[in-house]
Amino acid sequence: MELQNPTRSRTFQRWRKQVDNDRKRKRSEKDDGKKDWKKNKFITVEEQFKAIGSSNMYNDTSTEANYEWGSVISPVVLSSRDEQRTLKSLKTLSAMKIAENQNLLSSSMLKSSSWQVWKLVWEYISLWRRDSFQTFELFASNFSKEAQFMCHPFVTNQVLAKKDMILKSSLPNETRHRVERVFGNIRFSNFVTTMNSLTFDNMVMLEINKPMKYDELIHLTNLTNLMALKIGRLTTIPDLVLDRWCTCIKAGKWKNLQVLSLPLESQGALCKLQKIAASCKLLYIEVTGKTIVNIQRDWKELDLINWTVTNDRAMENLPWGIKAQTIMKKYKITNHTKLPSPSTILLDFHVVNHTYIGKFKDLESEYDQLWSLRGLTGFSQAIVLNDKTVPEITATAIRPGSVQHSGAGTKKPTIVKKKLQVRNLKSFFNM
Repeated sequence: MELQNPTRSRTFQRWRKQVDNDRKRKRSEKDDGKKDWKKNKFITVEEQFKAIGSSNMYNDTSTEANYEWGSVISPVVLSSRDEQRTLKSLKTLSAMKIAENQNLLSSSMLKSSSWQVWKLVWEYISLWRRDSFQTFELFASNFSKEAQFMCHPFVTNQVLAKKDMILKSSLPNETRHRVERVFGNIRFSNFVTTMNSLTFDNMVMLEINKPMKYDELIHLTNLTNLMALKIGRLTTIPDLVLDRWCTCIKAGKWKNLQVLSLPLESQGALCKLQKIAASCKLLYIEVTGKTIVNIQRDWKELDLINWTVTNDRAMENLPWGIKAQTIMKKYKITNHTKLPSPSTILLDFHVVNHTYIGKFKDLESEYDQLWSLRGLTGFSQAIVLNDKTVPEITATAIRPGSVQHSGAGTKKPTIVKKKLQVRNLKSFFNM
């Protein structure tokens, strides 16, 4: 009997085929792994994080890491060791010790003493570059009504970039103007909540020079005390956002908005803002862009009866904080414009197009870059609302024989009726 060759049996062939397929599959997986390793070898962690998603199945978005903007201070802070070694009073030594630990202060501690006690502490905090916005808010909430309270007590002692920006962005001898610079990767919902929770009298002037998302633009309408808003030309304002803004203004939001600067590309958007001005205190609208457009000549649908095109080149390159204040004082309208009171704190915020990394980079150079960055300049034209105050009515001379002289506008003589004086019953019957 002839024995069958085991290599020709069906069972052996099926087993051999399965082994070959497994080898091919493992070899292909190994090659794919090498390709992926070569592809991702030089990709950073941030790029890998942004690459995570569901391909084309869903509309995935990536977000940048946020930072606590209110607690950021200068990376080069000073302390009592930087002071001159002179004999100091116990009050000064105590103020210096508290200023070195400004992050431990609370509102209850400040309420325990008067402004005369805490004034020296606030001056040392500013002198040593430790005046974060959180610390400023703490002192302003308790002492903003004091005549000697200053938002920036010692500007000249700040780092060079911050000192130059504060001096250029504020009017001379203006002690109620707080200048703040914020990195672009802030959470706008947190920013709006912080502004609305302030307990001292304030008006916000906001300039944004970074690309904005739809939800961020809509969330700005919740900013209660917004007085002036400027959005740089890095952001395009779609019609959907503008319609949403108009709806929010009609609902009572942005009731203090008076100065507005937007990158608009069509006259229809500007016409919408003109119509909505009656629902708020808006009196000045600036149009910015990359191309030059004569809105008075080219945009025929504008309302140029109640509005006037301005060509004030002197204010074109002014910092936004100074420009907004100048506009309100120059074009103020009685019973329409709301000017800040002597106790009002002007909060001047500028959001720059730069991401705060923190510990991964040099903090000192990053802080200098924050205060050195400037917004993009370009074409700008503006319209201002005309004064709608009713003129005082004066009396006019009336000619004899006119309609008014015949009795329409003359005052009728009044007949004085004498009262009967009855003293007794006999005099009554004698009448």
